[in-house]
Amino acid sequence: MVIIMKYKSSIIIITFFLLLTVLIVKYYTYDQKDTVYAFSYKNASKDAIKDELVIALFMDDIKAVEDTYYKDYFKEKLEIFNYEIQVQDISKNNGLIHIKFGITPVYGPHWPVGYDEASFAVDVFGKITFEDFQHLKSYELPEWYNDIIIKPLPKTD
Repeated sequence: MVIIMKYKSSIIIITFFLLLTVLIVKYYTYDQKDTVYAFSYKNASKDAIKDELVIALFMDDIKAVEDTYYKDYFKEKLEIFNYEIQVQDISKNNGLIHIKFGITPVYGPHWPVGYDEASFAVDVFGKITFEDFQHLKSYELPEWYNDIIIKPLPKTD
């Protein structure tokens, strides 16, 4: 019995050191280029950071436009998240900066209800003026959300 215990403890020690060696080798040979970074601002480009800033500055205006459109279709307000908004176009004309956003409003656990584009103009003093809104795509919600629907969204292609 003593001999078995002696060998058993040796096997445990050898197994431990083998596992430790594998982990150390794996750590030092790990290729970080295979790592996928999500939501990392230190890895974001300057343009992506500028877009995030512009979206943040327009968020209240975007929400107001979306709320106005969707209030006729849903009993509850939809959610608008900054990562569901894209800067589609920015141009300057006659002293005004014109900006167009692509927006995907969602309900509940991120169920998209549509895709919209909203345009704004900004003067040299920073005054924001709403220009245009287009509802371009409608998506159906799962049937368990039928109780929040006032009327169906317009059909789109």
